[in-house]
Amino acid sequence: SAGDAARKRDLKVIEAEIERVNKLIRQFLDYARPRPPSLEPADARGLIAETLELAGYEIESQGVELERVDESDLPPVAMDREQMKQVLLNLILNALQAMPGGGKLRIETALRDFPGEGRAGRAVELRVKDTGGGIPPEIRSRIFEPFFSTKEEGIGLGLSFAQRIVEEHGGRIRVECPEGQGTEFSVLLPLRE
Repeated sequence: SAGDAARKRDLKVIEAEIERVNKLIRQFLDYARPRPPSLEPADARGLIAETLELAGYEIESQGVELERVDESDLPPVAMDREQMKQVLLNLILNALQAMPGGGKLRIETALRDFPGEGRAGRAVELRVKDTGGGIPPEIRSRIFEPFFSTKEEGIGLGLSFAQRIVEEHGGRIRVECPEGQGTEFSVLLPLRE
C-alpha cells in the first residue's frame, strides 16, 4: 500500500542519516588517534587501479572522462596501502565534486626528484587533475586545515587527513590551481634506498 511505501522510504532516509552520523563520528575518532602507517613496498599503478574500482561508478555516472598517464618503469614505493588508498580516493572524490556537470579527470604517475635532508632523493609522484572551477584564491591557503570545509554537510577532515597521512609517509602533498584550468593535487612519496 501507499502507507507501506512511505514508511519504507522514511526508514531508508533514517538509515542513511544514521550512517552519515556514524561516519562523522568515525572520522572524528580516527582524526583524534591516527595509527602510524605500516610501510610495505607497493606499486603505485596497482594502488590507483584499486582506488578507481571504488570510485568507478561515481566517475561514470557523472559523465566524467578518465585519463590515465603512467611512467613505464616506476619502482615500488614504501606505503601503507589502505591509508594511501584513502588519500587517493579523497582526492578523486574532491575532483568529482568540482565537476558536477562532467569534465576530465586525469591521474598520472611519474618519477621525480625529491630534495631530502642534505641529499637529493627520488620520489614517486601521483597527480590528480580535474577540469572543474578551481579553488578560489581566498580559501586556497586553508584547504588543509582540520574541519575546514566548503561543503554544507562536510566537516572537512578530508584534506587535513590526506596531508597528515602523506607527511607520515615522509612525503608531501601540494595543490596547484592555474587560473581557469581546474585543480591539480600532487602527492610525492619518497623512494627509500
